[in-house]
Amino acid sequence: MRHAPALLVLAAAPGLACAQVLTFSDETLNAGVVAEYRSFSGTLSLPVFLYAGGAAGDFDRDGDQDLFILSGGHEPDRLYINNADGTFTDQAASWGVALRHLGGGASVADYDNDGDLDIFVTSMGTDPIDLLADSHILYRNNGDQTFTNVALEAGVRRASPDRPDGFGSAWGDYDMDGDLDLLVAGWMDVMLGERLFRNNNDGTFTDVTAEITPLLDIPTWGFTPTFHDMDADGYPEILLAADFGSSQYLVNNQGQSFSLFTAESGTGLDENGMGATVADFNNDGMPDWFVTAIETVGGNMLYINQGDHVYAEVSTPSGTTDGAWGWGAAAVDLDNDADQDIVETNGYALWDDPSKIYINNDDGTFTESAQALGLVHQTQGRGIIKLDYDNDGDVDIAFASHSDPVFLFRNDLTKDTGANWLRFRLDNCGRPGLTPDGVGAHIEVTTAGGAQHQWITAAPSYLAQGELVAHVGIADAPQADTVRVTWPNGHTRVLTQVLANQSVTVLANPADVEPPYGLIEHHDVQGFLLGFVEQDPDADLAEPFGVFDYTDVLAFVLEFVAGCR
Repeated sequence: MRHAPALLVLAAAPGLACAQVLTFSDETLNAGVVAEYRSFSGTLSLPVFLYAGGAAGDFDRDGDQDLFILSGGHEPDRLYINNADGTFTDQAASWGVALRHLGGGASVADYDNDGDLDIFVTSMGTDPIDLLADSHILYRNNGDQTFTNVALEAGVRRASPDRPDGFGSAWGDYDMDGDLDLLVAGWMDVMLGERLFRNNNDGTFTDVTAEITPLLDIPTWGFTPTFHDMDADGYPEILLAADFGSSQYLVNNQGQSFSLFTAESGTGLDENGMGATVADFNNDGMPDWFVTAIETVGGNMLYINQGDHVYAEVSTPSGTTDGAWGWGAAAVDLDNDADQDIVETNGYALWDDPSKIYINNDDGTFTESAQALGLVHQTQGRGIIKLDYDNDGDVDIAFASHSDPVFLFRNDLTKDTGANWLRFRLDNCGRPGLTPDGVGAHIEVTTAGGAQHQWITAAPSYLAQGELVAHVGIADAPQADTVRVTWPNGHTRVLTQVLANQSVTVLANPADVEPPYGLIEHHDVQGFLLGFVEQDPDADLAEPFGVFDYTDVLAFVLEFVAGCR
């Protein structure tokens, strides 16, 4: 059993005393992140005081995480490119995203499967007086350190048909065809603001909301949408954190339609659902759902998955109810001890509330520890962006705040003992049927201490999205014995004996059979031949399966030559 005092987090293993110290430091100015969210006029009118967001992503694919930050219109948006030395440089102008507009939230995904991360931005336009309903932005990454806004031709410039609207957005493959569809939440237009756009795999989208969902028939004040496969059938459900008791849980019917299942699931109990995050908080292999709300009218909700789309709400016994006036939320293993902690940010127009860190005690309870850990952040918090910006194996946190600066807190976790880690980025190698960056993929990491389950999600915390990387703390384990990566369509890669404390790129190409993973070269040839001789199932690459013959060798040669992109 692990106990979580305010500053020192302890973990133990047989015959070995392990200790790691978790603290945070405010590195905002040192990192060169100078940004804040303010509207054109600086007023707190609707919907302005609800806004402040951004996203992390490796936009130049150089191996470190960059930051896109919305400014609200008083200044152009920021694109902070990571210098790989703990600092960032704003390159928004040269990349073509330095727009002054009333932006709401941002999400990141490779929607056109060309290998580069694109950005979707909900926006109400560039005019401080005349807000525009048809002004959302889809920045297509051109792969040459520039973006082009293609929202109009892509068909996603507008969500609500009759008024300006748009808050959080999420990406996921609801029909399991390998490309990423877009879900947009709306709060201003209670009956028409929620929109599901199907990716046509040709650079355009089709609004299929009325065709396959009940969203246009449900009064919903939507803030934070999420695609997540909650029953392990490959098809993601729609989870929607929404205001005024209107949060929704929709079951995916094999990509053909969605059924409203809120009441039956035991969810939707949050009176004012705002932010949300999905993770396996009790390490049982099933994803759970945490929703932020207002403490004085019921507080946060923690829905623990019981299977078959049924949940137990345990916020009170778990100690996660009181988040003050909650907005963004993020699940992350901050102390690398092999369980998921929760970060929450708070605030309201009339007062500031401190952000919270709920440390997972690995017994169904959490201990709130933000102030003691050095994360002192008391502003008009809105969005949370999780990212390991310095690539040191622990996850850092950026906060987007309304009418306040962005704050970047570096995780200074000591890693002498008991804080080992692994990070996984998925590359579909451009193959049809496999989601880019493995969005929706399930990653099971098994060590001597047991199994952990994570998923790659392109969903907001509240108007803000973290990195498309699975960060796994493995405590004092020296390696992961197995890492099983399963794309939504069932395509699987299994890695074995993955040494701790490294970032691993998992390629969809089965010719990548030997470390260093993520690189197809002569070691893989040797590994395949050895596996073929020993009749290892990983070397059984072609039909007839169960028989090791020339077809397997030919299949390997073809995969080896094909490489990855």
